[in-house]
Amino acid sequence: MGHSPPFTEYTDLRPEYFIVPKYGSFDFLNKLVQNKQFGQLKQFLRENSWPVTHEIRKHLWAVLISYSDKEFESSKFFYREQIESLLKSKVQNFRPAFLSEPGIVVCDHGLKEIGVINLQRLLIVIEYARPEIRFVPILYPLCAVFLHYHPVDVAFACINRLLAQGNKFVFQSEIAVYASRYTLLSMLKKFKKRVYNKLKKRLGSEENKIVELMANWHFWIFKCLPFPYLVRLIDCFLFEGQKMLARAVLTILYLWHKQQHQISKQNNDTNKGAMDENKLNQLNFEISSVASKVPVSVQTFLDIGFSIRRFSNGTLFRQQRHYENKFWEVVSKIRAEKNLRQPDDRIYTPVFISKIIDEDAAKELMSALPQRFQLETPKLLFRLSEHGTSFVQLWTRIEQADQSLLIIKSTTREVFGAYVSSSWAERNDVHERAKAKYFGTGESFVWRLDDELKLPIIYTWSDQLCDNYFMAAHDKFLIIGSGGGDAIAIRDELVEGSSRASRTYQSPELVSGGS
Repeated sequence: MGHSPPFTEYTDLRPEYFIVPKYGSFDFLNKLVQNKQFGQLKQFLRENSWPVTHEIRKHLWAVLISYSDKEFESSKFFYREQIESLLKSKVQNFRPAFLSEPGIVVCDHGLKEIGVINLQRLLIVIEYARPEIRFVPILYPLCAVFLHYHPVDVAFACINRLLAQGNKFVFQSEIAVYASRYTLLSMLKKFKKRVYNKLKKRLGSEENKIVELMANWHFWIFKCLPFPYLVRLIDCFLFEGQKMLARAVLTILYLWHKQQHQISKQNNDTNKGAMDENKLNQLNFEISSVASKVPVSVQTFLDIGFSIRRFSNGTLFRQQRHYENKFWEVVSKIRAEKNLRQPDDRIYTPVFISKIIDEDAAKELMSALPQRFQLETPKLLFRLSEHGTSFVQLWTRIEQADQSLLIIKSTTREVFGAYVSSSWAERNDVHERAKAKYFGTGESFVWRLDDELKLPIIYTWSDQLCDNYFMAAHDKFLIIGSGGGDAIAIRDELVEGSSRASRTYQSPELVSGGS
């Protein structure tokens, strides 16, 4: 048993083989999956507390994810193809851009050095394959845990499938993550009222402090939980979705409340007079400690969560959508301010020269481009003063470019524009345009120049909140962004256009008065 090879080359975990069928077998699992006996499958996953070294883990997660994914094998091939291409370029030296975001959980759960290297590569390919993904706090540790049990191409196919299903499994945007703290708080108030009351007593009457505390939930699960607890949680999560993570959060808070019940009697005034920030930090420390040293067994931990009745994904997502809509403007403002403040440290080539914006503004725009396009200085393809106001001239000069950066100066001297990540030639694809007017990808953005700082404020795609209205065009018009209004619309000739608030990019009017 001790001589069996590790699950993967990235870990020291080795599979154990049990002669006595104490746990559910892989054959039975496969039978439930193939026969689509999902009620039994849910119970099978809940009740079988396989150790982290059980042989079933060589295939368990891949089977749970791949059975409904017709693209699973092609995803594995895509990863191998992309990593071969990336390793021939300089891109493998880049750190995945999303890791620079505050609030990202970074924990590899004991991967070997080669595992960490492959984890970085995996994240880079995910970022390349899914440019629409903006903010996924749990992506790093989730990928790390998968690499303990699966080769990197299989891990990619698994994660890619989870991400393809939107919020069902993984929150993938600032607004979704921001709203999740409120969603979890509403679940806490509904299902664990005593715990909520205890938190409120500790933090004071202002509920926003509890909300701030709940923002740490990703860390409690994906960094603090011991590996065996996290692995078993993922077993159920891969079938049941987000509600499993919510159950885990409520369980951690319940165990904290239970532990504090005795302590609070002896130290009732410990926090009296403490600063709010100190109270918040102390509470987060206490909850993190409970998560790190769970005072019950793995199965009991899960069973506490399962004991919450009438807790469905439907209930969870109704609350989630409510809070996403409620705080959309708040998060839009936070994102715009963050983009404005974001320092430039990702320029690998000289900046382009423009007659409309200065070098600093050009540098900021280049910093906002996808990293793989920052290795080449953008070239001027069209200038109104040189090439005229005709769409014919515009399309002739720009439509073969794979992507383009627009800089527009209005008659009132306001400056704004956009980056579009696909070729304008796609407007001529009759087959595709018959299915959808809009094309492009989530790497696109719109921007406006701040009057005081003379630097661009970037507005990026708002992820799940809107359809993919990135760009649209025909012979006599172009549109960038929509959903409520067109962020940029130019029709007939290139001297007249309009700009309205757009939900696609969470952008306001880019020019005063909208035209």
